[in-house]
Amino acid sequence: MRLDKDFSYAGNIEIGSDHLFNQTLATVSTPSTRRLCAIMFTDIRGYTALMQQSEQAAVEIRSRHRQIFDPTTREFGGEIIQYYGDGTLSIFESTVDAVRCARALQIQFRQEPAIPVRIGIHTGDVLITDDDIIGDSVNLASRVESLGVPGSVLITAKVAEEIENQDDLSVKYVGDFHFKNDRTVRKIYALVDHQLVIPQPREMEGKLELPKPSLATRLKPSRGQWATGSVFVVLLLLLGWYIHHRSQVRWVENEAIPKIQQLVDNNWRDYTEAFALAEQAAKIIPNDSQLNKLLNLSSKKIAIRSEPPGATVYYKPYEDPESSWHFLGVTPIEGVRLPVGFLRWKLEKKGYETVLAAEPTFDIPETPVEEGYVTKQTMIGPRDFFRVMERTDAIPAGMTRVEGSQMASGDIPYFYIDKYEVTNRQYLDFVNQGGYRNRNFWPDTMVNKGIVLPWDQAVAMLVDQTGRPGPATWTAGSYPEGKADYPVDGVSWYEAQAYTRWAGKRLPSIDHWGLARGENSVIIRVPPFGGFAYFAPFSNFTGNGPVPVGYLPGYTSCGAYDMAGNVREWCENEMPLGRLVRGGAWLENTYEFGNLSQLPPFDRSEKNGFRCVVYPEPEKIPIASFAPVSQSTLARFGRHLDFNINPEDIVDDNVFAAYKAHFAYDAKPLNPILESVDSGEFWREESVSFDAPYGQERILAHLFLPLNIKPPYQTVIYFPGSAAPMQQSSDHLAEYYEFPVFLSFLLKSGRAVLFPVYKGTFERSAPQYSMMHIGNDSHLFSEYLSYLVKDFKRSIDYLESRPDIDENKLAYYGMSWGGAFGVIFTAVEDRLRASILLSGGLYGLKVQPDADQKQYAAHIKIPTLMINGKYDAGFTVDQTVKPLFDLLGTDAGDKKLFLSESDHIPKSQDFIRESLAWLDRYLGLVTSADPDKIANKR
Repeated sequence: MRLDKDFSYAGNIEIGSDHLFNQTLATVSTPSTRRLCAIMFTDIRGYTALMQQSEQAAVEIRSRHRQIFDPTTREFGGEIIQYYGDGTLSIFESTVDAVRCARALQIQFRQEPAIPVRIGIHTGDVLITDDDIIGDSVNLASRVESLGVPGSVLITAKVAEEIENQDDLSVKYVGDFHFKNDRTVRKIYALVDHQLVIPQPREMEGKLELPKPSLATRLKPSRGQWATGSVFVVLLLLLGWYIHHRSQVRWVENEAIPKIQQLVDNNWRDYTEAFALAEQAAKIIPNDSQLNKLLNLSSKKIAIRSEPPGATVYYKPYEDPESSWHFLGVTPIEGVRLPVGFLRWKLEKKGYETVLAAEPTFDIPETPVEEGYVTKQTMIGPRDFFRVMERTDAIPAGMTRVEGSQMASGDIPYFYIDKYEVTNRQYLDFVNQGGYRNRNFWPDTMVNKGIVLPWDQAVAMLVDQTGRPGPATWTAGSYPEGKADYPVDGVSWYEAQAYTRWAGKRLPSIDHWGLARGENSVIIRVPPFGGFAYFAPFSNFTGNGPVPVGYLPGYTSCGAYDMAGNVREWCENEMPLGRLVRGGAWLENTYEFGNLSQLPPFDRSEKNGFRCVVYPEPEKIPIASFAPVSQSTLARFGRHLDFNINPEDIVDDNVFAAYKAHFAYDAKPLNPILESVDSGEFWREESVSFDAPYGQERILAHLFLPLNIKPPYQTVIYFPGSAAPMQQSSDHLAEYYEFPVFLSFLLKSGRAVLFPVYKGTFERSAPQYSMMHIGNDSHLFSEYLSYLVKDFKRSIDYLESRPDIDENKLAYYGMSWGGAFGVIFTAVEDRLRASILLSGGLYGLKVQPDADQKQYAAHIKIPTLMINGKYDAGFTVDQTVKPLFDLLGTDAGDKKLFLSESDHIPKSQDFIRESLAWLDRYLGLVTSADPDKIANKR
């Protein structure tokens, strides 16, 4: 619980009760029991007046009140003692449950048509008879309730103390009060929630009764003098209120509205902060048209439902997993306003498995990427939230329910998937129970490099590092010490299949794994809204090895952890060159979370793991879900189709010279500024900025200098992968996964690395560019490409301005996106001596002629090394990699294609070895300095 002391109202004031609770409580003759409990009073404000106006309306309100009050109170363990007129009296064993119940009730009562209810809670000793409860604690709870206003929950200090350790409950002190016939001055608090009302001091003043005058009072001035003084005091109070209100209005107009507009413009994927500020401002100026427009833009009204109903609902921003849960109410909840953004959800109901989910509050039309990009105006609709809750004793242990949906292969019914990847501990049970000795668990046919192997011969190959049955990463028949709860890794597809059969489960199909990651959500469906960019910061793509399952807070729409990163996961389906793997691993690009990859079924990489599924209705699953992955399916995932290259389509040197001229710019001063400096074990980072050759923009670049070498430095200019357009900042770039995986080895070798922040990436990201960053046939993309090339060329201008850089020993190095577009950069830049294209290929997309990779590749002259994964399902070797290599205009002796036994990202030992050898060959060997001199530099 958090205590907010923004305001209070203090004074020695007597307050009378609105309730006629002096019935026959004092003359009870029935047997009684004394008990400690939380007492909750409620009443409908203005109900008597409503009865006089319209009995029918009053009856309808009271009926709706009871429809909400009864089930909600019982859901939180409350016992309803009595209804009296428009009020209620209930008791609870748990004070925390009483407060949470009050909050849930008020949130429901405030939904249209609203019921004006106020609630008061006290905890204390009461006397319980057969049909009533009595005691001072009951009277106090009644009087606390009478202080409130519609939509408020007021509690005593004793209640506040009992809930202070509850993260989801916050209170605000509202003043000291002296109730009638109570000798104690009571501290009163209001429950805080953005959907509750906190009484203002002036609202409480109207309920006060002045104490009877004492002798000293009677000797004071006359009633007329008091009246004049009272009027004066009231006028002063009104004047003070007016001045305060006007200052708040000025704050809204001059500060809040511009700030909200700025947040909406700059944080286009998440309006949580904008909405919170708009909601605060709207309470001050509720009918301002500009403010209402911003409120509607930053939020949506959605419905939240569950089956069965009665689930308690909480939420918080996905990007703030350490924050407290915000209580929303009890399902069904209709028309609740929430920020446009990506949220974590939690649903709880007694006797049912807790539901965790990651879902946005908005949706947009299913517009193909090529037809445009997402803007605030296309966030046109709310996305309601619904989940089926499973009884705790009915759901398979350790699994979570995934709702069915329509997929390309047909209508997929609901299913269960492991909440976590299969662990070493779980897999050891399989090994110890004879999993490798029981042929019934294994596929009928086992194929290695095209050869069908007898079962006993195949299983004999599946041993650990000491020759015992088990994963390739184990020794002596068991996992490494201390790693019981790490995901099992080093397993082949066949071993994963055997485990699932032993466990009575299956490997997920392409459709089932996709549904579990949330492929029908706008966050996944439209790349700029997050996908891997949302999940990556909370998933394991560190390059430092696996972590225990569930250790990181990254979970998907169904509450499954680690689907992004940690270990990549085997799936059921056959691929052109092996079996499907999904999710990416700790050593891979974040966008592998969305890609389809393939590996030979006998591959036992340290990156390979898996999780299981259970299909309650297998007969309803379309056969196509388990079919081999087709080219059309690959195309749906942005994987590139076969295409033919006609040599006659390649432009001649004259036309190419015109293309090249598109990237030229006039000479102008750089005006460089050193923005910041950082250092690591073997490098120094200088973050610099300089003028772009277009517009009034500045280019930010991060220059990493080796500590073990004297200048001038050989320098490699880097172009990143497709995760860069989805990042918000390049601060702490050395912690960004591409640095330790793809760049640190260059610095260790004694070479400098320049990592420019290209237009459309990191701080310079923009939705219109991120949506189409790999290409489309618009002129806008051609323009964007020219910005990228000019940023690259301008970065070389900066390097040439530095005396510590050897301008004659510069190389290009691009990974994935950079590996593909590298053919364009290196064809139009004459100051390079070598190029390394890692995991690149031909995209095969329809683009304008001046943005076509093929046209540039044919005019490259510098030495070029291509390094690719043999089993890459995106840049397939025969369809996109070899055609690009064959196109390169470089002399045959100065170009090389190396294929690693991997998928999209080659094995690190392969690309490090090949890259360093290439740089040594064309830039020259680097001579290391004396280790003592390195220490002195530090």
